Amino acid sequence: MKSDEVPATPAQRWRRWGLLAAVLALVVGAGVLAWERSHPDVAFDYGYGIGSKRAVGETVWTTLADSQSIGSSAITFTELEPVIERDGAAVDVEYLVCALDEEALAEDGVGSFGYGLRDMAVRRSCATTSPALGARLVAEPGVRRELLVGITATRPGRTIISGHRAAYDVGWRRGHGDILVEADLRATPSS
Repeated sequence: MKSDEVPATPAQRWRRWGLLAAVLALVVGAGVLAWERSHPDVAFDYGYGIGSKRAVGETVWTTLADSQSIGSSAITFTELEPVIERDGAAVDVEYLVCALDEEALAEDGVGSFGYGLRDMAVRRSCATTSPALGARLVAEPGVRRELLVGITATRPGRTIISGHRAAYDVGWRRGHGDILVEADLRATPSS
């Protein structure tokens, strides 16, 4: 210490430590909020594969997620895209949220939309549909929703989709995850 320096008083030292503690608390709090915002508690529990043969222009539909299996959080999809391993059939991919028609499912003796179905199954099994981007998938009493994917070949060939990448909002939090539903589509010429 230099001879002309005045030593800090105990009150000044406590203020410095208090200020340091407050800054540290703000940094930790900001880190926790950032973690919470980017890690919502949504799990896509589906993991299966389908193989399908369709004529060019015919769509194959399958379930990617069910409102009963994602937990209690309402999720809003902001991005959905297929992970394409091979695209010999030059496919168009469409994502829908389907509000299931429970009466139609009961008549058909099934409990959900299903796997590898045709356009008529969407019309029969879904009371309503909406484009998935911006749509909410939420478990509500009396309404069950499923996220569906429709894959349509534009030319003969084989396409393999190994999964689907999803980005979504859960309230103020943002998340992303892979839905591990594989599709192997063999497209034949239209008749």
